[in-house]
Amino acid sequence: MITPFVAGRRGPLQLEVLRALVREGFEVDVERATALDPVDADACRRALLEARADVVVDCSGADDRPGPDTVDELDRLLIGSENLALAAAELDAYSVFVSSAHVFGERNVGARVESDLPAPTTALGAAVLSAERTVGVVNEQHAIVRTTALYGRYWPTPFEALLARAAAGEQIVADQKTVCPPTYAPHLAALLIAMIRNPSYGILHRAATGECSEFDLARTLVALTGVDTRVDPAPPAPEADRALRQPACLTSRRKELPSLPHWRIGLRVWALERDIASHEAGNR
Repeated sequence: MITPFVAGRRGPLQLEVLRALVREGFEVDVERATALDPVDADACRRALLEARADVVVDCSGADDRPGPDTVDELDRLLIGSENLALAAAELDAYSVFVSSAHVFGERNVGARVESDLPAPTTALGAAVLSAERTVGVVNEQHAIVRTTALYGRYWPTPFEALLARAAAGEQIVADQKTVCPPTYAPHLAALLIAMIRNPSYGILHRAATGECSEFDLARTLVALTGVDTRVDPAPPAPEADRALRQPACLTSRRKELPSLPHWRIGLRVWALERDIASHEAGNR
């Protein structure tokens, strides 16, 4: 029986993966995993030893938190990721570190594959890249899974503000610039479980597939949630401006694991679950 341990600074992706593992029948101690402070090296060793972990999934590099991290939080990310990878190496366990597209910078980037050179432009991107490299140094049995634009069931999504404006009858005007397709966290959790069962090594990019613009995203959200309002495209920006605003979107040349579903499929599932949750709350 494979025994995974999932850490992640008590972040939403950690909860998504833990709950997915429980549904799949894995033996996981959710309370121990969410209570662990990875900055405490001795606590990491004890937790993994007592759990008899042979796979350690560290979600702390994922972009599942809004806003910039503080210097203290970035330091904790670096220390915690190293402690977890060291503790895993001591147990001869496989380390999976979930990272993000922040390692490629914020502007004039475009599609990036695993072999492209990272060039972070923010403190967060630099910290996540440093954590990636540290994990790779301290545990030879490792994988780095980069993803981007995460959203899910257990944390506020970036879509609610737009939907509130639409529900209030406001006409929505959305830019036609390219954005990273939003990645539904349960789809990523399923991929991580596949890696727990059948390890892959090195750097792997996995995000929702398909091309996406702000206009596509807004129109799809409004249609899926049944809000009766118009979504119009904003006038196109000058070509030079569009080129400078290309975000770092992840693509992959590695085919040993399946791609994640199209971003519209993730949104459809999310909208259905949102509707079910709303009905259940109304019946209480």
